[in-house]
Amino acid sequence: MERTSLLDVSPFTVLEYIRSSVEILMSMKEDTSSSLHGDSQKSLLSEHPRNYEEMIRKFEEESREHIRLEQQLKLYIDDMQEQIDNSEKSSKQLKETLKLKAEEIASLKERLNDSLVKCDEMKRKIEILEKKHLIEESEKALQIQIDKSQANKLNDFNKLKRMRVKRADNDRMQTVKEAIAG
Repeated sequence: MERTSLLDVSPFTVLEYIRSSVEILMSMKEDTSSSLHGDSQKSLLSEHPRNYEEMIRKFEEESREHIRLEQQLKLYIDDMQEQIDNSEKSSKQLKETLKLKAEEIASLKERLNDSLVKCDEMKRKIEILEKKHLIEESEKALQIQIDKSQANKLNDFNKLKRMRVKRADNDRMQTVKEAIAG
C-alpha cells in the first residue's frame, strides 16, 4: 500500500522521505547505542540498519526510475508540443491559403458574371445588327424591285409614246396621202 502511494509522489519528495528516514535512523542508532549495552541488543541494532539500508537502496532505485521516467515524459511532452505547434502553424497557413483561394474564386466568379453580362449584351447587339441588316437588305431588294418596276413602266410608257408618235405620224401620213390623192 505504501509502495503504490509512493509511486504517486514526485521523486524529489521520495528522496526527501529517504533523507528524513536516514536522519531518524542515525538518531535512533545514537540513542540506542548509548542506552543499550548488551550483546543481544547489539545484534538487534545491527539488523535494523541493514533492513533500512536495503529499503533505502530500493527507494533510491525507485527514485532513479521515477526520475528517468519523468525525464522521458518531459522529452515526449516536448516532442508532442513541438508537433502540436507545427500542426497549428500548418493549420494556420492552410486556413490563410484557403482564405486567399476563396477570395480568388469570388473574384473569378465576379469576373465571369461580368463577362456573361457583356456576352449577353453583345448577343443583343448582334441580334439588333442582324435585324437591321435584314431590313436594309429587304429595303434594297424592294427598292430594286421598285426600280425595275418603274423602269418597266417607263419602258412601257416610252413604247406607248413611240407608238402614239408612230401612229400620229402614220395618221399624218395618211392624211397627207389622202390630201395628195384627193
